[in-house]
Amino acid sequence: MKVRSFLGFTLVELLVVIAIIGVLIALLLPAVQAAREAARRMQCANKLKQIGLACHNYHDTHGNFPAGALRINTTTVDAQGNSLLSFRAVWGVSLLPFIEQVQAYSLYNPQAPLPNEDATNYPPGKNKELAMMRMTIYECPSDIEIGKPRIPFVDDWQPAGLTFTPFEMYPTSYFAVGGSNSNASFVWDIRADSGATRTYLKGAFHTVTNEFSYMSGFESFSSVTDGTSNTAFFVERHGITNFNESGDTYSRIVGNWAGVPRNHIYTMSPRSVTLKAHDWKQCITLMTVDSGWNSSWTCQRSAGGYHTGGINATLGDASVRFVNNNIAVGVGGGSATTPLNLGVWGYLCAIADGESASLP
Repeated sequence: MKVRSFLGFTLVELLVVIAIIGVLIALLLPAVQAAREAARRMQCANKLKQIGLACHNYHDTHGNFPAGALRINTTTVDAQGNSLLSFRAVWGVSLLPFIEQVQAYSLYNPQAPLPNEDATNYPPGKNKELAMMRMTIYECPSDIEIGKPRIPFVDDWQPAGLTFTPFEMYPTSYFAVGGSNSNASFVWDIRADSGATRTYLKGAFHTVTNEFSYMSGFESFSSVTDGTSNTAFFVERHGITNFNESGDTYSRIVGNWAGVPRNHIYTMSPRSVTLKAHDWKQCITLMTVDSGWNSSWTCQRSAGGYHTGGINATLGDASVRFVNNNIAVGVGGGSATTPLNLGVWGYLCAIADGESASLP
């Protein structure tokens, strides 16, 4: 009797093949994810490079760098009777003509506060319309918060008379460096502190205001006496994960490219430990260990990103370097005129501290 044979897999063979395919996928998936993150990190670095070059072109045109934020102290009031003691241009707005956003910049009226509600009061500017735009060049593809507009926190440095209806603004993945600090209550560009005695802490993009003489001037290449290749100009600060209140609100710690009060620029704290301000819970935990520091406030003013191992940073020479999370951050402190130890990171964030710190 002739036996008919059937071609095909047995159940055992099929299961073995499926298992092998599963193992191969498990082996390849991390490599694929790593390749994707490497591509995102490169895109992010390219954007920071463009921002650095835009800053150089701005300097060529104006003879100085843009302010981290421009704050005008005046008793003038607008049509609603609100004081114009307020923030004007922030660096993200100032650089628009140099990143191929001339049309967007044309909406801006420098004589009006950024969050003005009624553009007819300050013709022809439409600052609110500008502030609500999304600027993808200020977004890192690894940042979990990009494309998510939020209502910013607006109380800092604002007089009681200046009010406006809150509106949503798009976040930025990048902050300009306003300087360093030696402890949580002594940051030179905060008006509550005696910053005039610690100007060695200042960065290239501090607040410029007519309220204080030591903050009234814009910085330029000649100001960067530590050397442009030894000074950080822009750093990554991605959206927050693991957020807990810690006496704060989420809107207070998310930066917006167009900037409104607190959300314009942060002094890079040398005590930010692992540069993981994006991991809020971890940053708060690490900072709380030192009771002499305000952990929430310090984490607000620190850098951090979702790249494996560190963040990208644009130096003053427009080069982009990767800053490892384990970079030396110092211990702060010091006298009113001499820093005790700001670490490599702290010194990189200041333009004239006398320490030519460099990245490895």
